[in-house]
Amino acid sequence: MNMVIRNGVVLSMDSNKTVYKKGMVIITGDTISYTGREESSMIPRTSEIVDAKGGIIMPGLINTHTHIGMSLFRTLADDTADRLKKYLFPLEKKFVTPALVYQASLYSLTEMIEGGTTTFADMYYFEEKVADAAVKAGIRGILGESILNFPAPDSKEPYGGFVYTEKFMDSYSGNPLITPALAPHAPYSLDYNNLKKTAELAEKWNIPVLSHLAETPFETKQIADEFGLSPVQLYSRAGLLTPRLTAAHCIYIDDHDIDLIKHSGTGVAHNVAANLKSGRPISPALKMFDKGIPIGLGTDGPMSGNTVDIINLLGYTAKIHKLDNADRTVMPPEKVLEMATIGGARALHIDDKTGSLEAGKKADIIIVSTDSTPMFPIYDYYSAMVYCASPRDVNTVIINGKMIMQERELTTLNKNEIKTEAAKMVVKIKKQLEDY
Repeated sequence: MNMVIRNGVVLSMDSNKTVYKKGMVIITGDTISYTGREESSMIPRTSEIVDAKGGIIMPGLINTHTHIGMSLFRTLADDTADRLKKYLFPLEKKFVTPALVYQASLYSLTEMIEGGTTTFADMYYFEEKVADAAVKAGIRGILGESILNFPAPDSKEPYGGFVYTEKFMDSYSGNPLITPALAPHAPYSLDYNNLKKTAELAEKWNIPVLSHLAETPFETKQIADEFGLSPVQLYSRAGLLTPRLTAAHCIYIDDHDIDLIKHSGTGVAHNVAANLKSGRPISPALKMFDKGIPIGLGTDGPMSGNTVDIINLLGYTAKIHKLDNADRTVMPPEKVLEMATIGGARALHIDDKTGSLEAGKKADIIIVSTDSTPMFPIYDYYSAMVYCASPRDVNTVIINGKMIMQERELTTLNKNEIKTEAAKMVVKIKKQLEDY
């Protein structure tokens, strides 16, 4: 069966950033077979026609770093000093279960899909439950089980994430939507030998690696005191800085670190809103982008950035780098939207599969309506997406050739049921927190 998306403006995000003002995309099975000008003669006879109604047809958005199993903790301990060690780790130890991670993931995925995200990279606990939720939703995921040097909610022993990852790989081997990954939490939460072990296993198992890197001042100090290196240099020495790695944050880095990242082929997840909320410096993401480093946008977890949709990040990304450089011409909308689509695919090392609307790539496509008040008039479609659009403007979401949301109605998830079940868990959490 063919699906034809017509009557819209196509932002292809190909290497030339080709825009088709009267464009059309043809999907055959799970794959794009044509992107270009609308030609009625090219429409196969047996086709499902999707009318874009003058909207923007573009690649689905890619969230390169998040922790969606945390969504039921959203707004807890916001703006608390040293929240990670004093609040978050103990909170997770007390409350995180497979059932909570599954329900929280379904809730986050509802938000993601409604905001046009078609691929996400996640690292958390009970990651197989995140995968179960993602398959139910029909969304593409690179999913990593967290590995730490202390007992975690899903492991009574330190470094239990290695064993969990191997089982996770077996469960999801060959799944068209799910790619299991190794997820060493950070340079400060694994010892050097286990960082090396992660690199060796990634090579042996031929899977990606997701990790926080150069995110915090205490991380930078700890690694400098122990090794005389920066966190990036430590990962390079341990063999982790490779085209398998997607490193989240990369805030506390210098030019030497940037060169190491570039020459290694490592991808970077730029979490602009979460970093701002944490009061941290602005990542040199623009410099990395301009040097050709694969870089995409990430929301971080729902306790860090609070929302898990990418559209809310677009304007932040453009404006904060203009402020940082005191130059309104830097980080134009075309660059921002590149980071949100094909740039994110490059950062996750899947740009051969998704991130742009080109024949041969998987059909991960969204239609953004131009009917809302802020979306009129439009002289520049990139500018409209970055500075005017909101998640509520996303009308249709197609992932792997399957209709996941149509006319704002989810087709794979029951939003009301998910929220009802999530609310029951939140009541229990609130009750337990009274004595916490």
